[in-house]
Amino acid sequence: MHVFYFYFQYLTALCMQYNALCCQGFTVLAPVLMNLQALQGLDLSCNNINMYSNHEVAELLGECLGNLPNLCRLNLSNNRVKNKLRVILTRMHKPLKHLKLTGCGISDIDLHYLSTSPHAKSLEALDLSENNLGKCFEHLCNLLNSAGKNLAILETEDCSLDQSHFTQLFYITSKELTSLQYWNISRNLAPQNSSLLMDDLKAVVSMKSLETILISYPEEFLPSTENTDEAALETARHRYQNELYTMISGLCENIDRPLLKVVLVYS
Repeated sequence: MHVFYFYFQYLTALCMQYNALCCQGFTVLAPVLMNLQALQGLDLSCNNINMYSNHEVAELLGECLGNLPNLCRLNLSNNRVKNKLRVILTRMHKPLKHLKLTGCGISDIDLHYLSTSPHAKSLEALDLSENNLGKCFEHLCNLLNSAGKNLAILETEDCSLDQSHFTQLFYITSKELTSLQYWNISRNLAPQNSSLLMDDLKAVVSMKSLETILISYPEEFLPSTENTDEAALETARHRYQNELYTMISGLCENIDRPLLKVVLVYS
C-alpha cells in the first residue's frame, strides 16, 4: 500500500470512465482520490453516479475536488448532476479550464451557478451536449456572456435548441466568444428554412477565431416519409452544400479571414 501511494502521488491524470461505480463505488474511491495531490485531470464519466437523488455523494465529490489543488480538467458526463453543480464545484482551489457535462441533466440552477462562478471566465473547453438547454436558454445565454475570451471549444450537440435559439446564440457567440475555435451545435431541432440558416451563419463568419462549426441540415433536406426520393434529396443536399460553401468562402474573403469550415450533419 505504501508503494501504491508513493507512485500515485505523482499522478497527473486519471480516467475512471465506464467503471459502473454508482454512488456506492464512488464513496469507496473518494478517500483514495483525495490523496492524489498532483492530479490535474479527472474523468469520472459514464459511472451512473446519481448525485441528484443523493446529496451526500454530491457533498463528498465536492469535498474530494476541494482536496485536489491542481485539478483543472473535469469530466462528469453521463452521471446525474442536476441541481448539484454548485455543491460539486464551489470548493475547488482554482477555476476549471476544461469541463464536460454531457448528459448530466443540467438545470437552470446549474447554469446560473456556472455563469456566476469563477469557472466561467477561465473555461477553455465546455461540453453541455445532451442536456435540455432549450428549457433554460436564458441561463445558457448568461453563461456564454460570462465566458469571456478564453473559451475555445463549445459543445452543444443534441440540446433541444430550435431556430429561434440559433439566431440568439449566433449573435452572442459572435460578440462575446472572441477566442472560440470549434463549435458543435448539431443534432438539435433542425432549422426549418435553409435561407434562415444561411443568414444566421453570416454572423458567425465575423468570428475570425472560429475554425470549425458543426450544424445539422435544415429540415427541408431530411427524409419526411418512407417514400421520400432519396436520390433527389441527396442531389438537393449537394446543391445546398455548394451554395453554402460558396457564400461562406466569399464572406471570408471579403473580411480577409481564413476559410470557416462548416460541417453539415444528419440529425
